[in-house]
Amino acid sequence: MKKILFISQKSIYLLFVTSVILFFSFTLNADTSKIKTLGNKRISNETVVLISGLGGYSEISDQLISDALRKLTKSGLFSNVRIKRENDVILVEVKENPLVNEILFEGNKVASDDELLGLISSKVSNAYSKETVLQDVKRLTQFYKSRGRYNAVIKPQFVNTSGNLINLIFEIIEGDLLEVKEVVFVGNKEFSDKKLFAVTPSRKKGIFSFITDSDNYSETILAQDKIALEKFYRSNGYIDIQVTSSLAILAPDKTEVTLSYTVSEGPKYLIGEIDLSSKISKLDEQDYRSLINLRTGDVYNKNKLDELANELEQRIISSGVPLAKVRVEGKKTPDIGIIDVDIVFENNQKLFVERIEIRGNNQTLDEVIRREFSLAEGDAFNPLVLKKTEEKLRALGFFEQVRINVTNGTSMEKAIVIVEVLEAPTGSLNFGVGYSTDTSITGSLSLTERNLLGKGQKLNFNLSAAKSSQVLNFGFSEPAFLDRDVSAGINLAFKKVDPMESTYTSNSISLSPSFGFVLGPDAKMLVSYKIENLKINSNDSLSEVLKSDHGDYVDSSLTSTLVFDRRNSIVEPTSGYILRLSSTLAGLGGDIGYVKNALRSKIYKGVLEDAIVFSAELEGGILDNYRGFSRVTDRFKLGGRNFRGFQFGEIGPRDVTGDALGGEKYLMSRLEANFPLGLPEELGLYGGVFSELGSLWSLKTNDKSVSSVRFSEQVFRSSAGVSLYWSTPIGPLQFNWSKPINYIEGVDITEAFSLNLATRF
Repeated sequence: MKKILFISQKSIYLLFVTSVILFFSFTLNADTSKIKTLGNKRISNETVVLISGLGGYSEISDQLISDALRKLTKSGLFSNVRIKRENDVILVEVKENPLVNEILFEGNKVASDDELLGLISSKVSNAYSKETVLQDVKRLTQFYKSRGRYNAVIKPQFVNTSGNLINLIFEIIEGDLLEVKEVVFVGNKEFSDKKLFAVTPSRKKGIFSFITDSDNYSETILAQDKIALEKFYRSNGYIDIQVTSSLAILAPDKTEVTLSYTVSEGPKYLIGEIDLSSKISKLDEQDYRSLINLRTGDVYNKNKLDELANELEQRIISSGVPLAKVRVEGKKTPDIGIIDVDIVFENNQKLFVERIEIRGNNQTLDEVIRREFSLAEGDAFNPLVLKKTEEKLRALGFFEQVRINVTNGTSMEKAIVIVEVLEAPTGSLNFGVGYSTDTSITGSLSLTERNLLGKGQKLNFNLSAAKSSQVLNFGFSEPAFLDRDVSAGINLAFKKVDPMESTYTSNSISLSPSFGFVLGPDAKMLVSYKIENLKINSNDSLSEVLKSDHGDYVDSSLTSTLVFDRRNSIVEPTSGYILRLSSTLAGLGGDIGYVKNALRSKIYKGVLEDAIVFSAELEGGILDNYRGFSRVTDRFKLGGRNFRGFQFGEIGPRDVTGDALGGEKYLMSRLEANFPLGLPEELGLYGGVFSELGSLWSLKTNDKSVSSVRFSEQVFRSSAGVSLYWSTPIGPLQFNWSKPINYIEGVDITEAFSLNLATRF
């Protein structure tokens, strides 16, 4: 019975489909028999009728003909359309638009052809449409306006070719950049025009106009200036600030523009009562009162209060409350210009990581990115950990851009972490010639792949040659050895040294495997072993101390380095500190035995919204031989980039012959402040002032040479000066102008100017 019913239903369905097809076929044949098309060659008769909408009607009215004319014209396929009646027949006469064979741009310099092609709707192999081309002209004109070229002229042209094809040509006159001539402020009473202009991103045309774009006008500059003005006023207590109008007045020749901003300042607000309250159990808000540097009568600065809330929140989260939230609430009082502040400690709604999505990594494996995370799916959401992860991903050097976003999960208690990256080239082949006052002219060749096969592995080959040294290095490192949180590497080095400060040469070959592992959120340990074949040639030296170092050696040493990093940023720190402690034990076999310890620490503090960054650094080291005496290649040396104001290696113990010998103990302290110079950011220039104090002393030697050693006492030298940092394509350059203050005249060799590739520690 069921089988008969199934066959019956199937027959009815097939009968219905057949009837529909026959009906539409009959109707179309009936309609199109009354319609004739003329002039169409490439486009079929059926397509013309379909576009016109005339099919399917037994009687065709004048209104239908009018609609058909509009539809055919709007299709963009025809340059001319005419519809008329002849007896009972509708004649549709069309002239087809030619096909676009090629699209060309002429006169474009600031934008590539590919970039412009992506902006227009006209496409190769599509029908030419005048309306589409006019829209393309508008888009291109708008594009050039966004680039600051308001006099750009776009002229479309076309050249007929065979077979009803055309070449579409956009002739472009890009014109000059529209530059800001003047910035005018209206309504400001508390701050001068000069002060307000200093806080806006826009810049007036000046002597650097030929190398910077900051004085070029764009449609976004008004909004950026408005935001900057409002932020500045609010940071100074004017929370009711309004920029009531922002205008760009174009000069008649369209080459310059005057920006005008009208502000309504309102009253200045000061802080009234300050109250603390906690909604977190087992947390006493009074324990954090010492961290709150607010006083009644202080200027109400919303930005500063937000920073305070963030700092308190980080402290509480670090103490073991990962979902802590700190809010700062301001309430206006009846007294004009007074705001009471309430700082609230509370537990945010429980939030967990549902999943982590990674996007944009076409080469880098997901696991390389995931291993930089200190949290996983299912963990409590921690914004501080995400911020640190973003810094770590940037520091890898694999990506041009890294952005971490958080979106809602499948429930209110869950969040989805989305990591978006834009990969950067990680392989490089560099040939270079450089100059440093430490090593004079240096030639270099390097071949490096920082992200081998997308696995985060590093492979490098470096060759450098200078007057005082030639170095050849091969290195390989694996950041996740055996898929564990352990890094492993191996390095093979060949080195030849002929120092300018001493009369000896050395040749060495060394092999050094190493391992690194994490000890905690901010600490890691590095352990390396080094086997080295070293030859020191000092037979021709007049120094008895250096002569005693002559010979061939096999060194075997183990080095451990502990790094404790609490900086707020790995790339550009403005607060926090870093501590590095290293210890080397030599004598595990080999010909020499010693213990060499070194400590280096640096603390950062940014002020004025981190525009100025102060840093203080302290480092020192001790070398103690338990087998034999120290060699010149093992001792510490100061000068050059590690003690500005003095030539490298030219302070500390010396031989009676004048040879610099290096020292077994040293101590250095540095104070520095880095700051912007007020120049356009595109120049990559910023300045610094510094003061350094240090000493290099102590040298134990055999009885034969002891009388040859001079100036081995602890004598502190000092210097001060200014620096200029310049970010260039070859790396950051550091220019130092130094003034030695305390030193041993006639012995220490000073240096008033030095130039080096800058490094950050």
